[in-house]
Amino acid sequence: MKKAKDVINHDFSRWFVYLALAVLMLVVTISPSLAEDLSSLQEQLNQTKIAVDTGWILFTGSLVFFMNPGFAMVETGFCRRQNAINVLAKNLIVFCLATVAFWAVGYSFMFGKSYDFIGLQGFFLIGFENNPTEIPLKAQFFFQLTFAGTAATIVSGAVAERIKFPAFLIFSLLLVGFSYPITGRWVWGEGWLYGKFFDFAGSTLVHAVGGCAGLVGALFLGPRLNKYEEIEPNSRIYENLKEKSPQELTYKKILGIRSLKPDHRINSFGGHNLSLATLGCLILWFGWFGFNAGSTLELNSPAVAHILVNTLVAGATGGIIGTLSAWFMFDNKPSLTFIINGILAGCVSITASCAYVHLLSAVFIGMVGGWFVVWATDFIDRFGIDDPVGAIPVHLFCGFWGTLAVGFFSAGPGVVDWYPGLESYPKLGLLLAIRDFTLIEASLEQLREQFWGFLCIATMTTGLSFVFWLISGGVVGIIYRVLTGKFDGKIRVSNEEESQGLDRSFSDEGEGLREKLYQLAHDNSVEKVERNLLFSFLSLLPEDDLNNFDSINSILEKTEDINLIDKILKRIIEHSSDREEIQKEWKQLDEYYNNARNQAINTTYQNTIISILEIKSRRKAVTEEIINKIKDKSLSEEKYQEILEKARTVDNIDTFETFLKNLLQELKE
Repeated sequence: MKKAKDVINHDFSRWFVYLALAVLMLVVTISPSLAEDLSSLQEQLNQTKIAVDTGWILFTGSLVFFMNPGFAMVETGFCRRQNAINVLAKNLIVFCLATVAFWAVGYSFMFGKSYDFIGLQGFFLIGFENNPTEIPLKAQFFFQLTFAGTAATIVSGAVAERIKFPAFLIFSLLLVGFSYPITGRWVWGEGWLYGKFFDFAGSTLVHAVGGCAGLVGALFLGPRLNKYEEIEPNSRIYENLKEKSPQELTYKKILGIRSLKPDHRINSFGGHNLSLATLGCLILWFGWFGFNAGSTLELNSPAVAHILVNTLVAGATGGIIGTLSAWFMFDNKPSLTFIINGILAGCVSITASCAYVHLLSAVFIGMVGGWFVVWATDFIDRFGIDDPVGAIPVHLFCGFWGTLAVGFFSAGPGVVDWYPGLESYPKLGLLLAIRDFTLIEASLEQLREQFWGFLCIATMTTGLSFVFWLISGGVVGIIYRVLTGKFDGKIRVSNEEESQGLDRSFSDEGEGLREKLYQLAHDNSVEKVERNLLFSFLSLLPEDDLNNFDSINSILEKTEDINLIDKILKRIIEHSSDREEIQKEWKQLDEYYNNARNQAINTTYQNTIISILEIKSRRKAVTEEIINKIKDKSLSEEKYQEILEKARTVDNIDTFETFLKNLLQELKE
């Protein structure tokens, strides 16, 4: 029995060996084919991923490109109507220039293989090695180009309404061709700051770079005409403003530093079309999803979703806090301007850290950005730095804050579970490291790296911008010398060009009635009061109404009689379709008049009259000669009472002109 079992076991073992040998022979036979199939499958998966990632950055790059009309709308809406064409032209041509400059030299400086400081290989995209396992070179170039164009567009807003068009074109070429790619090389081109300084999507490398260039340009140009109005330090107006509206004076200490212009009042130049600016803000916010999420350079679903939501909530909280901050800081009224800039400030603030921070941190980062932009706007105004659209507070100040936010709020290595493919991580943020004191030293080191990295990039950009603005002025001077025979190296337009509006230098702006009236008003034979009165009416009336007055046009063409100003003004008012709106403006002036009268009860008649006239001329600037006459004459109390009574009856546009002319004639006698 035992022998039979041994035989069975022996047979089983023998058949098992035979089966194993057969399987081994089969595997050996088919293994080359299986290996080839697996390799082919892996290659197909890689190619599919490359195709998907390429499509992703082309799509998000297109979103960033679409931010250009957003910038154009915001800047145009915030500026005055007579400069709208100029602002639109700058925003359109700047991307054309950026494309050529970045293609020719910028991309090679930023990503070419040479040195940690600058790349010197691959000019005109020639000579770059296009690795087939990576996203195609031209797709990468397109995505990076849209960021370079954004940096140049930021400058346009900071220097708006007073820069020569050719000077801006030359500077934009130099900024995108040299300055932007050199500092970008240091981080995104794996230069000497790579792995130490972290800026995921460009709070510093794009926004602060544009802000620094804009700041230098604004300092070169100086403020717009009448932006900062000089006031006698001991005058009654000065004391009233100091007591009632200190925010209108630059006389204030900020962080212990006295402002540079203690005897000036800040005049606000409202934007001509906030509807356009609001639409532009929404376009920018939408494009920012591509700006930040596209910087992953791959369609990594968890990372993309996380970055999108961080960008969304930071913009939202920035808009909310910007609204509340302006509400309480300025006149106790909400401001659409600061709602717009608050949203943009929140987006700029989260741009550097959007891939590194938790959602709750993004909420706080956006809130600080919303407050910071309001504070920064007031801060630079008090130092006489005129920024028509708020580009410097939004992009430079909030770019600085967003860069530091990485050092404060970074989730740290190994914690960013929403982005497992990230190659390098910033150290744990300082405010999060407080829970574990052993990590504070490393967190402080990261914060220092963020600060010094920003300082190096900002210093480099500021220095190069200074040189580039000088070069721009020199080139413009040479151009003017060739065309006119006279060298003019200023990058700022003349006072006359600025007061008339920069649109007049474009062929798109036809010479309508407004231009003819301005020309008439500039005639030296016109009395100064009449000239200023004419300017005041022109500032109130819409362009469409003016250009429809064919009868007035014909009067101007057929005669040179200056006395027809009276008839022209009356005819404008009679035919204006916006008459009701103009009357509302005059009702507001009446309110100012009543406030001044109540405040001046205990003052002399002379000061009362002067106060009324000054307040009524806040928009009109028509009473300078009258005020000087009143100050120079010693009139009787009865005469003051008579003039005061006449001033009180001035309550509409139909009588204001007559009152001023009669008053001036009486004072001359």
